[in-house]
Amino acid sequence: MAGGSWSLVRKPDIEGRPVRWPREIGALFDRRELVGQFRLSTSHVELPGGWREAKLGSWILAYDPALPVLRIVASGTPMGWLLGQPITPEGVLLSSDLEVSVDQADPDGLERTIHWFAGRYLAMWLAPGSERIYLDASGSIGVVYSPSQRVVASSLFLIPYQDSRDDRLALVNERGRYPIDPHLFFGLTVRDSVDWLLPNHYLDLDTWKPIRYWPTGEIETTSDVEDTLETIAGRLTASIRALVEAGPIQMALTAGNDSRVLLACSKEFLEDIEFVTMAFPDHAGRTDVSVARGLARDLKLRHRVVPWRRSLPADIARLLFRTGCVAALDARCQEGVATMASMDSRRPYVSAVFGEVARMPAIASFGPNPEPVTIEKMLAWRQAPVWPELVERGTRWLEELPIKNAHGVFDMRAIEFRFGGWCGPLTYGYPEGQAHTVYPYSDRAVLEAMLSLPLEYRLLNQFVPDILERQWPELLRHPVNQATNGWYGVYRKARRFAKRTLRR
Repeated sequence: MAGGSWSLVRKPDIEGRPVRWPREIGALFDRRELVGQFRLSTSHVELPGGWREAKLGSWILAYDPALPVLRIVASGTPMGWLLGQPITPEGVLLSSDLEVSVDQADPDGLERTIHWFAGRYLAMWLAPGSERIYLDASGSIGVVYSPSQRVVASSLFLIPYQDSRDDRLALVNERGRYPIDPHLFFGLTVRDSVDWLLPNHYLDLDTWKPIRYWPTGEIETTSDVEDTLETIAGRLTASIRALVEAGPIQMALTAGNDSRVLLACSKEFLEDIEFVTMAFPDHAGRTDVSVARGLARDLKLRHRVVPWRRSLPADIARLLFRTGCVAALDARCQEGVATMASMDSRRPYVSAVFGEVARMPAIASFGPNPEPVTIEKMLAWRQAPVWPELVERGTRWLEELPIKNAHGVFDMRAIEFRFGGWCGPLTYGYPEGQAHTVYPYSDRAVLEAMLSLPLEYRLLNQFVPDILERQWPELLRHPVNQATNGWYGVYRKARRFAKRTLRR
């Protein structure tokens, strides 16, 4: 794509390379590919084969049967729907209607009820005069919406095209990879008439505008790190317990920090968990396999390495279709979709994404007295182009954000854009490989606790070793992100030894 200063709506100069517009991606596949997805509107549309309908007042919810749908009931009256896999504060995977003790005209009451839910869910409060859409803490059920058509959906391909010029960007198809990043910030999608809903915002279905409801101010720093770590470990353990009580699960196991914490919090449930590692053919992937195999052997884990499968152009196009041209964050995500699809479709997949929020300041490294964050700095963090719409929306996002310190802004940017705009749509991307995807860190109690840890503590990256020491000390014997087992471990040790020898 040429240049970085032109308008997002302007058609890009692709310099003669093969391209597909989003509407052309949509024409390649049947909507039955949209497994576990949904559409909410006040108008009837032709449904994909096998989809169901539910009605409440003038609203019609169409959904694939793979997506659980529960009713929200207030004073005996249905007031909306709860989609997905919500986990209550008591650590129970909800499987029946949610009874709420709130007035029908009080949507804030629902907000207070679900604020501490974990799991993967979407709440629709449809009481007349106070209709809202709420996401879970990380937006792990992706939501897009069209104010002009009054439609909320999981994919922009469930929202009709009214104008062939609605596409914002063309996607470059080069050697099976789409190097143009369709992951756009601040709610923008590749369609001009469709936005995606950011975490920590609800969608007002009267004005069709997103409204921030969390955080309400600066995150207060905890004075009791030990108690905070206890809260985090307890909540993660409760979520994993809720999932395994519903049936066996598969859980990511890599060489990294965040999956190590989930492993530590899973110690009492090992019989019900198959740990999976993706054999990506790069340094990170080989390190993951080496470390995971060592952990599995020493700790007697049920473990499976998922063999690498090269993604074909059709696989990547299908990923873009299923995710609404959003979850193609990087080439590794695109190239790995065929491998991810080779997991077990019968089991939920438990991912460690969002765990790095605990150590985000160490990643940012602003220094002791950082200057205020500007939209230009934010775009530079992600090497994003300075498009007028991005600058306008980003400036408004910064002005409305009640957190002003640089580290806090970086934290919220990661939660709402880096993760929220990517992981939500990605949960739709490979239904052949999982029953559904759950992020245990997607829990406002966990996120608030991690954000409340003292800055100095987070900068030292003490969170992970302290959790491991508390939950499963034996895990500390296995270095994080260091290949020490198998042929790759031997190779890495020899390489490090050779480097030390040559420096002498």
